[in-house]
Amino acid sequence: YHQLPSHDINYISVAGALGLIGDSGKPVIPLNLLGDFGGGIIACVGILAALIARARTGEGQYIDVAMTDSVASLMVTYISGHLLTGMIPRPGGVRRYGGDPFYNVYQTKDGKYIGLGCREPQFIRNLCRALGREDLGATPTTPGERLDQVFSYFRDTFLTRTRDEWFDLLSRQEISVSKVNTLDEVITDPQMLHRGMVVAVEHPEIGTVKQIGIPIKLSATPGGVNTLGIVPGQSTDEILATLGYSTEAIATLRRTGVVT
Repeated sequence: YHQLPSHDINYISVAGALGLIGDSGKPVIPLNLLGDFGGGIIACVGILAALIARARTGEGQYIDVAMTDSVASLMVTYISGHLLTGMIPRPGGVRRYGGDPFYNVYQTKDGKYIGLGCREPQFIRNLCRALGREDLGATPTTPGERLDQVFSYFRDTFLTRTRDEWFDLLSRQEISVSKVNTLDEVITDPQMLHRGMVVAVEHPEIGTVKQIGIPIKLSATPGGVNTLGIVPGQSTDEILATLGYSTEAIATLRRTGVVT
C-alpha cells in the first residue's frame, strides 16, 4: 500500500480496530486517532531502544515504524485471541467494548452519562448491591438472556437519578465508576486540576492562556509548558537564513508567495 493515500481511518481499518468499534451495524469512528498517536508512541519506544543500543555499541540504526503496524500491536488482545481460538469477535460482542453490562456507559436522568468499569467480581457485587439487585451479580459472566436482563435493569435504573447523584452514591462504595465528562468539565475536574493537567502560560500579546499540562511527572527533571506554540510562518526567516538565504532572497520568496 506504499502508493495508497491514507489517513488514520485507513490505518485502523486495515489493522482491524475500526471493524470492532461500535455496538452493531456501521462501525463507529473513534475520537482518538489510534494510528497517528499510537504510531508516535511506538516510534518513541523504538527511538529510546535505539538510543540505549547506541550507548552500548556506539552505533546508530534505522528505525522502521508504520502506523498500521502500531494499531495491530494495540489490537494484540483480540488478534491473539483469534489466532488461539479461531473466533472472530463482532462489534458489540466484545465484552470490553459494549458487550458487557458491567463495563459500559449509561444515560442518566439529566441526559448525561455515567461510566462503569466493573470487571472484577468484588466490584460487580458492590455495584449490584448498590443498585438493589445483588442477584444480578451472582453469575456475571453468564451470556445471552441473562446479560440482556442486566442491561435492561441498568438502563432503566440509571435513568432515575442524575449523573452527579449516581457518582456521589456509587463512588463511596468501592465501585469502578466515573462521570463521562464534557470538555468543559474535563478542565475543571478536581482530578485533572490536582494532577496539573491544566496550566496557565503568559503570552506577551494576549495575556494568560490555558494549556494542557505535562502528563509525565519526573521527580528530578520535571517538564513544564514554558512557551506557547508558534503561528505558521513565524520562524520562516530564521530557518531560511540558517540555510544560507540572504535577506533579499527571503524577501523575494515572500513576495512571490513561495513561502509565508
